[in-house]
Amino acid sequence: MMKTVPAALAVVLTILTLAPRAIAETRIGEATEVARNTLLDGPGAKRPIERGDPVAANNTILTDAAGRAAFRFVDDTRLSVGPNSSVRLDKFVFDGDTSPSSFVIRATKGLLRFSTGKGDHEAYRIQTPAATIGVRGTQFDVKIEGADVRVSVTDGEVVLCPNRGRPGFVDCVECKAGFSILSGRTRARVVPTSSLPQIRADALLPLPTLASLPTALPGAVRQTAGAVGGATQQAIGTAGNIASPATGAAGQAAGAAGDAARGVVGGINGTAGGVVGGINGAVGGAVGGLGGLLGGIRLGR
Repeated sequence: MMKTVPAALAVVLTILTLAPRAIAETRIGEATEVARNTLLDGPGAKRPIERGDPVAANNTILTDAAGRAAFRFVDDTRLSVGPNSSVRLDKFVFDGDTSPSSFVIRATKGLLRFSTGKGDHEAYRIQTPAATIGVRGTQFDVKIEGADVRVSVTDGEVVLCPNRGRPGFVDCVECKAGFSILSGRTRARVVPTSSLPQIRADALLPLPTLASLPTALPGAVRQTAGAVGGATQQAIGTAGNIASPATGAAGQAAGAAGDAARGVVGGINGTAGGVVGGINGAVGGAVGGLGGLLGGIRLGR
């Protein structure tokens, strides 16, 4: 009996350890429009994404030559991804109900259009192979071709810093509406957008409207907590099932051995009861701690 108890406890502790990971995969937005051949690379495997499908932090959006998709996030950030693109939702950290304290996108190739949401402007950042783009409340297009990036601003302002620029941000440049930044890994320059070839009108889907995204985050967290709680109860039940045959066998041995043996078995049962009671207390404390953690997370309505 003493050998089976740690195994059951290990199952419970494993479940509680994995719980934060499940919460971290909570929905942060959804696909509002998809035009063929768009995949979502998330935990497990790649899968086709369709209109209304949720997206989470660390998901990667992939399109081929015919793929296009548009997304809206819980802070009203909007994103349109063009053909032959790879865009990773690298980081999304909440600071309040629906405002992110950090929203980082890692775009490695292709074309995207981005419009900021309700978060502080400094929270938004787009990383590319050539440069990092800081957002100052704006809407702009990003086109990535190998080690070159073009940023065309249509509203607001951005700041771009080449990834291998000189120390002290010497090579960072600012750009306002009507202008574009052309950047490599070491240098960047600002030119009028009118002097550059226009981006094909059909290359990007229109950005979604600013209608609020249906509140889904609290429900997702509750669903995760419920699944963890159910799995924990199942693990505790499994521990009980494992312990029961051992207890029955001990009882039969006690009956055959007589009064002296019954006294010994009584001592063993008392010890085992203390161990199981300790396990139940530890599990209860762990589950209570998880409940406190979930109660402290404010992820919007």
